[in-house]
Amino acid sequence: MARNIFRIDSIDCIHNGFHKPAIENFTAQIKMCYPNYKYPEEYIDHEMGIIFPSYLIKLTYGFTDNQFTIRFDDERGDRTICIYYDFANKMKTTLLNYSKNDGQKVKKEKINGKEIIFSKNWEGRYTASIFLDNGISVAYYTKDTKYSTELQESILGFSIM
Repeated sequence: MARNIFRIDSIDCIHNGFHKPAIENFTAQIKMCYPNYKYPEEYIDHEMGIIFPSYLIKLTYGFTDNQFTIRFDDERGDRTICIYYDFANKMKTTLLNYSKNDGQKVKKEKINGKEIIFSKNWEGRYTASIFLDNGISVAYYTKDTKYSTELQESILGFSIM
């Protein structure tokens, strides 16, 4: 999958915008990158976009069975936004079960019509996740809560077109 399929533009001096068009045969494209992983043969991809703080300068991808991740990190990896393709629709259940079994507190809140699940992950990072249709979710991770508001605004603005 070519890196130039995605577009990142400077919005202003403190924000960048990410745009991904709908990709035909999306899971077949992913499978070409890592043929050992399992992905569904049929999946209808959608165009998507998000505006995020410009300090998130690293763009990486994650591959595993039934999951593909687009990840934006700051220079040290302390602040992150991830867009997840969860083809098996297991991430929400996994998050809630992990938090319950590990004694982590989970808080659910509805903001702008979207349910956000707040928690602390196994690395001790503060997280917030929004689970959308079609196996898509978006989340932020930060070690410092002072960045939570701006990262939350970013994931709330995430759109699937």
